Amino acid sequence: MPQTYALQIPVVAVAVSAPGLGGLFVAARIYDRNTRKLEARQGD
Repeated sequence: MPQTYALQIPVVAVAVSAPGLGGLFVAARIYDRNTRKLEARQGD
């Protein structure tokens, strides 16, 4: 029983971190796009 629990820990960690990293990447892309729009607007 403890062995199966130990195996679940890395699986859960990967399952949690994968969408987390994807979400961070998407958020960074959206943030970068918005800041570029603001910079372009200030340039005018």
